Amino acid sequence: MLRRFASETGQSPLDYLRQARVDAAKRLLESPDHTVASAMRHVGYADPASFRRPFTARAGMTPAAYRRQFRASRPRLD
Repeated sequence: MLRRFASETGQSPLDYLRQARVDAAKRLLESPDHTVASAMRHVGYADPASFRRPFTARAGMTPAAYRRQFRASRPRLD
């Protein structure tokens, strides 16, 4: 099963899961309704360091930096 999964997706099941979690966290961090901590918990991480490492490796920046960058590009509505 592991070989079949890797041949179909190009990733191990664990790598696939980590990427899916990071993708979900990115979407949450782009929303004004979620903090880094709430996004972390929502995608299944309890420890900030355990969340930050795979997020940074896959997104190229920390979750907080990602959230700030997205916020900076959003127009203000005042």
